[in-house]
Amino acid sequence: MSPGPEAEASVRTQRSTPQRTCIGCRSVSDRSALVRLALEQHGDVPSVVVDPRAALPGRGAWIHRDPACVSAALKRKAAHRAFRRGVDDAPLSEWLSTLTNMSVNPA
Repeated sequence: MSPGPEAEASVRTQRSTPQRTCIGCRSVSDRSALVRLALEQHGDVPSVVVDPRAALPGRGAWIHRDPACVSAALKRKAAHRAFRRGVDDAPLSEWLSTLTNMSVNPA
């Protein structure tokens, strides 16, 4: 027994939310729950930057706003693998300290 035309129409109109994998904890989440990281070229080695609007060009990586995820990504050098090249992850370390300060001292 096949579903009626109403059921088929409702299946076609449902949209799934984009899923991305966090480079820190490796769990899959909705894109809206993650922040995109991108590369900016400053000198010889590109730097990892936070791309909150997800609008910067080029390859991106996704991470939770959780200090534990950022710390795990830095420890495992996940940004280097995600971007498939050597990168300067110092801006990611700075973002980690900002996130840690925000979680300790919520404004």
